[in-house]
Amino acid sequence: MMEVVARVLGGPVHLAGDVVHVCVTFTAPALDPALRAQSNSDVCEVLAWASAQIHCQCSINEAKVRLPAQSPKAAEEQAVTNADTSFAPCRGDRGHVVLSTKPKILFCDLQLLPGESRSFMYRETLPCEAPPSYRGQLVKYAYKITIGTQRLGAPIKLLRVPLRVVVLQGLSDACLYSESGELAPSNPFLQNQHKESPMETALQIIQYSVTLQSLEEIEEGCKRKPNQSPTLVSYSKNHEVCLNMANTHMVLPIPLYVTPTFTTNMVTLKWRLHFEFVTSTKEIEGPKMAEDSSQHIEWQGPATLDIETMVWDLPITIYPTAPSQIAQAVCIPAEQHSRSMCTGAVDPMDTTL
Repeated sequence: MMEVVARVLGGPVHLAGDVVHVCVTFTAPALDPALRAQSNSDVCEVLAWASAQIHCQCSINEAKVRLPAQSPKAAEEQAVTNADTSFAPCRGDRGHVVLSTKPKILFCDLQLLPGESRSFMYRETLPCEAPPSYRGQLVKYAYKITIGTQRLGAPIKLLRVPLRVVVLQGLSDACLYSESGELAPSNPFLQNQHKESPMETALQIIQYSVTLQSLEEIEEGCKRKPNQSPTLVSYSKNHEVCLNMANTHMVLPIPLYVTPTFTTNMVTLKWRLHFEFVTSTKEIEGPKMAEDSSQHIEWQGPATLDIETMVWDLPITIYPTAPSQIAQAVCIPAEQHSRSMCTGAVDPMDTTL
């Protein structure tokens, strides 16, 4: 037997374009003292080789989504003739490979004495154009770091470590621009004075609510139905009463577990703020001033109102925060351990982020 432990340095959440560092430790089990006394010499555990690779699996709702006409496929998904001797990281996983890095060899012909350990560092750069980790209603992207190893005369065993990738939308495009006057920041403290329009005046006598919503939109060539509408999911919501107020504000938290804005050749995830303005159709009488200034007046709003509702959707772009904060929000430990025996034990940490 041989124990393999993989630890993702810096946490399991990374930005596209970052370098992922994984420390992989191989340990030969210690011999029983009784067996050691009977043995004249120590027996080495020998591993022929070990390799590591990062791949992204895409799963779709086949009833509503079809794969693009030119869907990329990894080499290990095309023709694996000998499942026992070929390193195929995606073997046994559902879905299709949309991103696969080149396998990197960690070592060849590793010999370990009983109780001895050796560690190897695996480094890989995530492509900037990589899709983010996403679990949607129609499309799902899941990343895994797969470590394969083989003992002499034995089949290949795989150890999979989940990885979450976040994408900063527009980062690759921003690198193409230089610092020019067109990109100079504007002063947020300067406000142009303007007269209030009738719409702005009407907004001062309403109640309103705002909801954070995501739209999962499939590309035209991947839709099963021609008139298939985007999938809408609502998250946090804020409700404010702003009767007789000239200005108001809202606090709408963005959950750290949601996937920021991204686009692939199959799906586009958009975000918006869904406003619902509730206005009164009749004038609301306010409190009357007391004749004596020493008297206090208590005003109570009407119990019923004739109202009408106006809906407004404001498109927004959500950018990712620091990966370390995302890992804490989804209760992922900063350092993740995965264990697998070369006898083919199932990895208990093999879960999808």
